Amino acid sequence: MNDKHSNINAIKDALKQILDEKRFAHTLAVCEVAVMLAERFGADKEKAYLAALLHDCARGFDNEQLLKYCNENNIELDDYMKSDINPVHALAGAHMAIHRFGISDNEILNAIRRHAVGCEDVTLLDKIILVADATEPNRTGADAEEARIAAETNLDKALAPVMRIKSYYLQGRPMHPNGIKMLEKYNPANIVNLVENSPKARPKPAAVGGFSGEACGDFQFDSLYLNGGIDNDL
Repeated sequence: MNDKHSNINAIKDALKQILDEKRFAHTLAVCEVAVMLAERFGADKEKAYLAALLHDCARGFDNEQLLKYCNENNIELDDYMKSDINPVHALAGAHMAIHRFGISDNEILNAIRRHAVGCEDVTLLDKIILVADATEPNRTGADAEEARIAAETNLDKALAPVMRIKSYYLQGRPMHPNGIKMLEKYNPANIVNLVENSPKARPKPAAVGGFSGEACGDFQFDSLYLNGGIDNDL
């Protein structure tokens, strides 16, 4: 357990250098929510923690650096991502998780890869990271609250408000086809309203000021490694 704890600390130390303070605080908060959801729905808490910890590891790149990283590492972008760079950080992040942080578990890597736009065949871990990313304490507004309430009992019902949150920046433009397919499968009742109306009708909410990440129970999650609360090796 000490080796595992040291590895987690090494990842955190690296992320502190890569990400700005606000993004790092967001990351720790997503870790908290992801572990809570994993416990609630019977998923692997360690995988949830690691996927959450690394989900935004490529957010330290600016757009030019991100495209350069993808080109240099043969990360293939679909037609949508060639015209919208925002979700590309998820693909680059999965690559970084492998080659910089030594993650080899495909379930973790897919959760990182899919957290920006979703996927038609999302796994439980994918849903946990999607929902945790959109419902951590810095997320405010009606959609975040709707997603939190839904996620108390059913992650599938949380996906529609989650994808609204992830689509604010699109300002009414279509979301990625993978996200549409996911919602058609898991939340079909809301797909027309979501795709055609919600992004351009809802302003992006402001983040809550002053959130440092300390409220996410950082020591609590470290204690999962120190005290044997998580048993599975990656």
